Amino acid sequence: GILFLFGMAVYVAVSATLTQQTDARLELAANTVINRIKTPSMGLAQFPELDSFNDVYIQIWARGGQMLLSASQNSNGYNEPLDKTALRANRTQYSNVQLGEIPMRVLTVPMVYRSTRREVAILQIATSLATIKTTQSTLLWVLFLGAAISMVIAGIAGWLSTNHSLQPLETVTQTALQITRADDLSRRIPYNCPPTD
Repeated sequence: GILFLFGMAVYVAVSATLTQQTDARLELAANTVINRIKTPSMGLAQFPELDSFNDVYIQIWARGGQMLLSASQNSNGYNEPLDKTALRANRTQYSNVQLGEIPMRVLTVPMVYRSTRREVAILQIATSLATIKTTQSTLLWVLFLGAAISMVIAGIAGWLSTNHSLQPLETVTQTALQITRADDLSRRIPYNCPPTD
């Protein structure tokens, strides 16, 4: 039980840390885009520094998500929303989606003009969760094998120590059986321990 609780705590802590790091990277990319692009029509291609986020996919959609205004060069002409459901939301949100066979973490942010507070576009930024899934899977196997090996070692150690500790009781049992079988009340149990035991 202790091994199970420990393994579960380690797995949850590592998963939460990896997710937080991913979310922080997406948020950094979103802030970079929002601070650089004054209007959605400017497009992402005008800002080569955005290419530093080579494993992050960026899309800017018109209000309502009907038209793709701009996309990062690494999107390879992918014209579908990274998360269709999140496009209808009017708030910033994170979501996990499956694009083909690739699990993705998506950040959706409404782009709002500061002067008018009017939403003019929707920004979606995504990155692959494949590395995180692989890490979680490896960690799960390591924890499982570690727990199994620990239980085997603990079982062997417990068996050896129990046999050693119970050896005097085995002697008592055998001697008592011999007394009963032979009806010889003169026999005594050998005693090699301190008198206060």
